[in-house]
Formats: sequence, structure tokens, C-alpha cells
Amino acid sequence: MTLVVLGAGAIVLGMREAGVAPTVLGVLGWLILIVAATAVMWATRVLTAAVAFWALGLELGVAYDALW
Repeated sequence: MTLVVLGAGAIVLGMREAGVAPTVLGVLGWLILIVAATAVMWATRVLTAAVAFWALGLELGVAYDALW
């Protein structure tokens, strides 16, 4: 939860320093990108788990970290 608050604070501070005001379309686009990024992360995690079934000595955490 702390990282979420720090991230939101960084976004707000950056927008204030840049003199940019958020628009409805901009916020909607940002939310769509967050959902898309979450889907990509989930898909790579599933792919890594599927590969781990084929390579029995492969550790999931190590493979996922290597992928990212």
C-alpha cells in the first residue's frame, strides 16, 4: 500500500511541476494502459508457469525474474 501512495504522489507532483492538468480522456487512457499492463504481466506469469511444467528443474521465480 505504501508503494501505491508513493507512486500516486510522484504522479501528482510530476504533473504539478509540469503544469499539466489531468483530463477525463487522459485519466481514462491511463486506466486502460494499467489494465493492459496487468494483462501482459499475468500472461507472462502463466507462460512461465507453463514452461516450468516442461522443464522440471526450472524455478518459477528465477524464470519470471529473468523474463522481466
